[in-house]
Amino acid sequence: MTSKLHPADIADRQKIATATHFNVHLRRGPTEKINEEAPTLAEAVKIADRISAESGSKPPMIYAITPDKMTVFVPKDLVDAARGDEAMKAPLSNNQIAQLTAILTGGGFKRANSKEAAQVRFVTVAIEKGISADKAADLLAGPFNFAEHILREHVAGKPMTIEQVEAGRQSIEPDAGAAAAGTSAEEAKPPRAGGKRAAILEAARAGTLPEAPDFSAATHARFRDKLAKLVAMAKIGDLDGLRSVAINPVSSSPKAMLRYRDLCVLALEARRI
Repeated sequence: MTSKLHPADIADRQKIATATHFNVHLRRGPTEKINEEAPTLAEAVKIADRISAESGSKPPMIYAITPDKMTVFVPKDLVDAARGDEAMKAPLSNNQIAQLTAILTGGGFKRANSKEAAQVRFVTVAIEKGISADKAADLLAGPFNFAEHILREHVAGKPMTIEQVEAGRQSIEPDAGAAAAGTSAEEAKPPRAGGKRAAILEAARAGTLPEAPDFSAATHARFRDKLAKLVAMAKIGDLDGLRSVAINPVSSSPKAMLRYRDLCVLALEARRI
């Protein structure tokens, strides 16, 4: 597991998140040095890589310049996140990144002043919670629903990769009829293109809440209360509440609830656009 950050390192990262611009610095000799400014960390990394390639030297150092003119060294994991996985160009919005951070902290939702600030805070918190910088960058690259599921599983002590979530969703998603009948994913037939499941998905994207799965069968008895809570939160539009519910899709009942919850989140998000 990744080592916890020292409080001083956390403080520095919080300052980096407020940076107005960045400085790329390389001392090439006693009297020769390079200093180039960049508006974002992603641009600073591009400049540093270019200088390193042209000069054949060690990579330049990158410093964040704060609003009060403080100079803070940018650590390697943040540089690698900006370079390697296009994290600084992630399609996720500021709010979505902040929501992912809140899953890890267990605290309230905090909006960031910029996407870059949100990304820096997310990577910092992720490392604190035992997630590597590389994996944090992968999560920032989206999609949001996969990243959200992975982080909830991580908090629950069940770390997963994006590939595992994608493969699992493809194999366990029951169609609406199977969920209603209590049929397992293995027994459900693959949906036809343009079939009922596709229609339900399109309706959710348009802001229509899905019908809750039918849990009247005895096999679903112990999950009825949890489903009822999901239905209640969906009806009142409680997005944060829906997202906070941990669902481990180990059998047909929680698989049906997971699909229902995700469709409700999709529909409620669509209504906010």
